[in-house]
Amino acid sequence: MTKIDCVLPLAVVSHDGDEIARAEILIESLEKFFDRDSLGRLLIVCEAGKAKEILDRLLPGRSIPVEVIDERFWIGRVATPKGVVTSSPGWWRQQLVKLAAADHVATDFYLVLDADVVLRKAVSSADLIPGGRGLVSVAPKSIHPYWWSDSAATLQLPLEWTQSGISVTPQILCREIVWAIRHRLHKVHGGEWLDVLAATHRWTEFTLYDLTARHSGLFDRRHEVGWMTDPACNLYRNGDRERWAFRRNANGFFTIIQSNSGITPAEVRRKIGGLLA
Repeated sequence: MTKIDCVLPLAVVSHDGDEIARAEILIESLEKFFDRDSLGRLLIVCEAGKAKEILDRLLPGRSIPVEVIDERFWIGRVATPKGVVTSSPGWWRQQLVKLAAADHVATDFYLVLDADVVLRKAVSSADLIPGGRGLVSVAPKSIHPYWWSDSAATLQLPLEWTQSGISVTPQILCREIVWAIRHRLHKVHGGEWLDVLAATHRWTEFTLYDLTARHSGLFDRRHEVGWMTDPACNLYRNGDRERWAFRRNANGFFTIIQSNSGITPAEVRRKIGGLLA
């Protein structure tokens, strides 16, 4: 069976709390539900100087292959550009990590994750790469219009507003398309892709990816649109926290339980009940 590597950019502590504790829940869900013949490596890419803490807290007793990498080995010592919200420099760097991953995974497709994602049902690479095409979830571009207009401007590509585009993590990315992003950035701006993106905040990883994939004709060849998560069952905002209920049998395979909703890792464990028992 085809294997798929997973990439998890991880901060140790964010303004929303203990990200390692959230990542532990994610990893336990991968151990329980991800088909072992399909799962390659889980590559945890952490902020500078935090690898030992993550190794000490997350690796003991793991039953899946996990590697912890200092982000400097992938993206160097990038400085956060002006314009990035001061509370979100880690989010900006983590997007660079997801694109840099194409050079470090051992599989043509890779699954990008965040610490506030939970796998809630059995999944294999056949589910995530049906017919050799990576599964992606999409949403209307109007949800985050500036993400799309900024990336279109950075790539100097036209933007079709009526067409839905790739939404948020988790997603399956194809190395070929990530490399096509780099080619486009070099063609438009010159220089290395990382230098181009490190000089501005006017982009997001999945909008760059979607626009490039469609412009190059690779989207339909490399991807199939489907359910990675069920947006109606994800927790996004603090205001939804009290009435939100975890649904194991919702569409898709994952649930997003965003840390900025204010929910703690302990509360997540209570909400998901016996899922990981």
